Amino acid sequence: MRRAFGRLAALRLDIEVDRLVVRALRAAAPGTRQLLVQAGLDAGLRREDTINRAATCFFASSAFNLSDDLSDDDCDYLPPAPAQAVVLILHSLFVAGLRDLHLPPDVEGQVLQDLVAAEEAQVLETISTSWDATRLRIVTDGIAGSQWSAYLRVMWALARGWSNSRPTSPGTSAEWLSSPVTSRRPIPATTPCQGQTGGLYLRTL
Repeated sequence: MRRAFGRLAALRLDIEVDRLVVRALRAAAPGTRQLLVQAGLDAGLRREDTINRAATCFFASSAFNLSDDLSDDDCDYLPPAPAQAVVLILHSLFVAGLRDLHLPPDVEGQVLQDLVAAEEAQVLETISTSWDATRLRIVTDGIAGSQWSAYLRVMWALARGWSNSRPTSPGTSAEWLSSPVTSRRPIPATTPCQGQTGGLYLRTL
């Protein structure tokens, strides 16, 4: 995503550090970028707003992807020691981008709360020595559900038909994947993307 690389270049980091961050961005799932852009366009955002929001979310997604690869010992594109610092750089780029979007404070708070829930689930995944249905649900709901809740809050905030209210039922990962977007836990109760196009984002996980 050119906008994300442009923001990175504007920081004028040391060339070796810059290259490490670029490698982490390139390693992140390309489908994530496409889904973020499509979510914004489907919500009726202007293309410029869509690209800005998607670039911001892409930093968080890349940080999460790198952290997950490090936890699973699957990071073959960065040395472990600097990779941990790259996670921090990516997260800082996300926070700076989120601030520059000037979203309502309560939306920002919910976005960060969702990401903490996703990160908590990742920690649980790494420390769990035994699994049952309950633990599996908590981890999958956190890693997949809460992470995408944060991204879609950013992409859909203040779009047409948007509401900042929340569903009354917490929901589960199964409900996320089988029900309309409007009933999924982390997404606002009224979303700008309903029906088949809205369901695409989480069914693609």
